[in-house]
Amino acid sequence: MGQYFIIVNVSKKQFIDVGRLGENNKFSGVGRGLHGIVLGRLLTSGGDWTKGFYRRYGNPNKDEFYLGVWAGDRIVIAGDYDKPNTNGIQTSTSDDPTLNLYNKADLDPSYEDVTKKVIKWLANDEEMAKKLVERAKSEEMLLRVLSDLVFIENHRTMRIVLENMIGSDWTKLLKESKR
Repeated sequence: MGQYFIIVNVSKKQFIDVGRLGENNKFSGVGRGLHGIVLGRLLTSGGDWTKGFYRRYGNPNKDEFYLGVWAGDRIVIAGDYDKPNTNGIQTSTSDDPTLNLYNKADLDPSYEDVTKKVIKWLANDEEMAKKLVERAKSEEMLLRVLSDLVFIENHRTMRIVLENMIGSDWTKLLKESKR
């Protein structure tokens, strides 16, 4: 057992499911690995960058996710064992006085799970794409998300990284995972 965590942007009503990144979403994993990098990039102050930088880290003038998009927002790493109404955030309702932020983010339709969008954003950076593929070798759910990037979104960087790291027949791993 143990407590599970998600990263919640209370200001924008968005959350990232650490487990869906293929990461340890328990206390011992908080801040380690990809989600720590994601959080750091989302909170980094923006600046004036080149076209190459925008391609890798997102363009604030046209992309939903970019370096610093969460800078200045209220961010909480919420656990499923948290008490309701912690950190000055009203979560309980008259229907559910025990509702905490972890469950509110999951159940309230006004909160958006942006995990897949963040994965797509990360995949624009070849170094991060490699980290995602390495993790996906043992995380079936993440491999499916990455394959969607290739087949549905036509994500060139992810296709190249999958082929380089797993081989041109990387789809066999995907087919085997569906068994």
